[in-house]
Amino acid sequence: MAKRIFRFLGIGIFFFWGLELSAQEQPRYGGTLNVGIHSDLYGLNPFVRMRSIDLSVRSIVYEALVAIDAKSQVRPFLAESWKISPDGKEYTFNLRRGVKFHNGAEMTAEDIKWVAEYSVDPQHGATGKPYLEKVESVRVVDRYTVKFVLKQPAAAFLTSLGSLRTFFVLPKDSIPKGQTKVQTMPPGTGPFAFREWRAGSHAAFERFSDYWQKGLPYLDRVVFKPVIDTTARLAALRAGDLQLITRVPSAWVPKIQRGEAGETSLVPAKYAGFREIYLNVARPPFNNIKLRQAVLYAIDKEKILEGAFWGQGEVTEERFFKGSPWHFGFPDRKRDLAKAKALLKQAGYKGEKIVAISRQGQEEIPFSVAQLQEAGLNVVAETLEAGAYRARNRAGDYDISPGGGNNEPDPDQVSVEFTCDEDAVKRRARDNNRTGYCNKELDALFNQASGTMDPKKRRELYRKAFRIIYEEVPEVFLAFEHRFLGIHPRVRDFISNNNEDLILFEGGLHKTWLSR
Repeated sequence: MAKRIFRFLGIGIFFFWGLELSAQEQPRYGGTLNVGIHSDLYGLNPFVRMRSIDLSVRSIVYEALVAIDAKSQVRPFLAESWKISPDGKEYTFNLRRGVKFHNGAEMTAEDIKWVAEYSVDPQHGATGKPYLEKVESVRVVDRYTVKFVLKQPAAAFLTSLGSLRTFFVLPKDSIPKGQTKVQTMPPGTGPFAFREWRAGSHAAFERFSDYWQKGLPYLDRVVFKPVIDTTARLAALRAGDLQLITRVPSAWVPKIQRGEAGETSLVPAKYAGFREIYLNVARPPFNNIKLRQAVLYAIDKEKILEGAFWGQGEVTEERFFKGSPWHFGFPDRKRDLAKAKALLKQAGYKGEKIVAISRQGQEEIPFSVAQLQEAGLNVVAETLEAGAYRARNRAGDYDISPGGGNNEPDPDQVSVEFTCDEDAVKRRARDNNRTGYCNKELDALFNQASGTMDPKKRRELYRKAFRIIYEEVPEVFLAFEHRFLGIHPRVRDFISNNNEDLILFEGGLHKTWLSR
């Protein structure tokens, strides 16, 4: 008992000492934060591939009309306020005045209209296009007021505008119509402005002195450096060459937690690592549902979690984690080799070669491939350079590929991953639905659920929709990998969330500073 009391007092003393130390240290301006990232950028056009590391890096440059806080509530941001019409089809936003772009121009309603119209034009391949397809028109009411008119009510429209994947603000005509490749990152309204990108080396951003959140940011410069090898990334952090890194190696997490890595600390992102296996259903052999189901029963998710992620995570049958209001509790399906082989026979599989592509660092693929080979599938693994891997993924030039995604506050933001996009398959430009999966019944359920304002009815519709995905297996959902960002002891006041975001409503890199 005495030991417990002493331990409690020790923790208390440490806690209050920490508060006192924090109170003595005031944020200071200046310095360069070097961030080690697990993959290089895809490119500089913010409309294209607004996901994964590209989304994280661009979040320090671009901002949305509204923000989503830690309690999943919509908060004012670039829009100070809004009004929704009684029929739920008109959203009128009052813009914050005096917000400057990095080129010195003031943000106006004309910019908002241009971004929306550019995004929905199919020739631009914008990630946000599917999220904005319910928008019928965008009208400029006056210089600081803009109105979105929807084709039908959309329960999650306001929430979706809080994600940069859906909508972000940049100046009108920043990219010429019909153009998708850019040589520089267009200006945004965020705390840092783009300076340069050298592929494979670094992307540099500098403090925006006219940022609308007065007094922020503290850092002079943020430099993102791709360090693909996880061990090298951690070593650079410990040496002080990097001050923050993404994706701390899973094997090192318990060591750091035990204090075996000096003063290096961790910032958890518990559900950032949703992992899945894409099956290319738009062509043989995985246009055969029996073969997809065979893959499902050939996979041992627990062993993949243990082997690839050192047990750091939770296996899943669903797109949303347990505890989410959108987790439906579908039955677990364990590995069953006999069932997998029976399904292969029913599918008429004759040992045709199946190509599994991946890039360095996607450790789930070697384990998955070995399990599939054991079940009788002739799977050949190809490890590609990051750019080639992304290009083949987007073009649909693969049979099996590792995949993942962010946690979204509403299924509307997830539904685009499964909604028919036959045009994208034909154009070999799959930015959202990577598997090429298409089920018109599912699309109808998604559309109905999106426009249903009754929460109970909406949830039941989404349950039916995700049950179809559960049964037809366009993707094999693996696990939610628990991820961690690594922090050097000089870094102060950096926070993240379950999505591993670098900027969020409550804080992030714009409120981060470096001690001496």
